Amino acid sequence: MNIVGQTRKFVSTRLLLSVKPKHHKLFAFGLQALTLTPYESLGSNARLVVGNISTAASKIYRLVSNKTLVINFHRLVRESGLVRETSLVNVDFSTFCGFQALCFGVQTGEGRALPVWNASLTYRVTFVGSQNSFVVE
Repeated sequence: MNIVGQTRKFVSTRLLLSVKPKHHKLFAFGLQALTLTPYESLGSNARLVVGNISTAASKIYRLVSNKTLVINFHRLVRESGLVRETSLVNVDFSTFCGFQALCFGVQTGEGRALPVWNASLTYRVTFVGSQNSFVVE
């Protein structure tokens, strides 16, 4: 079986079982935007899946602010064993459409980073680089 077939089987038999049916489409969008394409940022990855900038921003906002999906996401990451003590984790702090999103992605060693934690939050950028201090703290 090829990698696409294996991925589809894994998603349908393992991952979607942990997600409520009403969230399947949003979860599938997140999976496509955040794991099946090289990770740049929440906004740019959303635009790879949805051409309309406003729709992409709206979908990614709903994804990272949906409490049920976020809880499922944390459980899926923990159960998958993606992050280990030796893992390299990237940090992305994106601001768009009036909200901020903080995302951590574990490097795969193949030019990709798989998101392993995210949060939608409110942070007022007070000066250029202040968000970096906020993330480090």
